[in-house]
Amino acid sequence: MATKTFKKYEKSGLGLHDFLKPLDQIDWELYENILCGWVPSHFDDGKTGQAGECHHSEDGVWYYDTVMTVGDKYYYLGLMPSMEPSVYYTYQAEEFRRND
Repeated sequence: MATKTFKKYEKSGLGLHDFLKPLDQIDWELYENILCGWVPSHFDDGKTGQAGECHHSEDGVWYYDTVMTVGDKYYYLGLMPSMEPSVYYTYQAEEFRRND
């Protein structure tokens, strides 16, 4: 499958979620645009990162556009729950209390 590029994205006129599907290979420019194009990233451990703005939330879980690097390649992983540990563990604690 061909690498999806930022230039092709701009020319397409599509929204990000119509242009990209999970596991699409993307170029560095599109990777950077997703990760920190408008606001600083929400999460970035050097291999996996999440866009700075939450896309939506469900049942107290925030979902973010998520990207990843593997060697010298970049991938769009799709919308994933927050990977920030404090957010994840806070959600888990609330679930535990609710089900207790």
